Amino acid sequence: QYNANDELTWSGGVNWYEESVDKTHVGGNALNKTERDNFAIYAGGYYSGESFLFNATVRSDDYEQYGAENTYNLSLGYKASENVTLRFTQGTAFRAPTFGNLYTPEGDWTRPNPDLQPEEGINKELGALIQFDSGSVDIAIFDNNIDNMIASSFADGKYTNVNIDEARMKGTEVTAKFSLLTVQHQLNATYLQAKDKK
Repeated sequence: QYNANDELTWSGGVNWYEESVDKTHVGGNALNKTERDNFAIYAGGYYSGESFLFNATVRSDDYEQYGAENTYNLSLGYKASENVTLRFTQGTAFRAPTFGNLYTPEGDWTRPNPDLQPEEGINKELGALIQFDSGSVDIAIFDNNIDNMIASSFADGKYTNVNIDEARMKGTEVTAKFSLLTVQHQLNATYLQAKDKK
């Protein structure tokens, strides 16, 4: 991380991890891969001025099992007053199936699906943070479109994980934080519409 000045910060990094699984615990003979690794690099810039906030981050992942994927996140904030900050965020997402998603053990009610594909999405959010002396209220309107969303499906008497070609989740979330009688409280409420677009 490098602090260019009081308003601008640059950051970057490298991320690597390896996953492995024991055949005797997950999926039995369905396992065609018992270990994999992921290598990623990322970089971002963060600006906090008198009236505006800006955040831009890019990331590139090289996933051994699924190949390379690039994602980004952009956020713009505006300090409408001393107590109110407005924001807009847009970003892309990538999530590989876990070994558990792929190789759910064959059983009376479940079957594995080693052909699952990664989820890819684009997410947008419009929000406002209102701060008070004793707490804050955050309101967010979101719209998330996901390709190949991983979900559980029941067919032929068994549950299995499948990809939903196109899914959309939109809604509103409200979070309130406040102090009452020296105790900190947080309340969350979400209204969600989730649909298979096909």
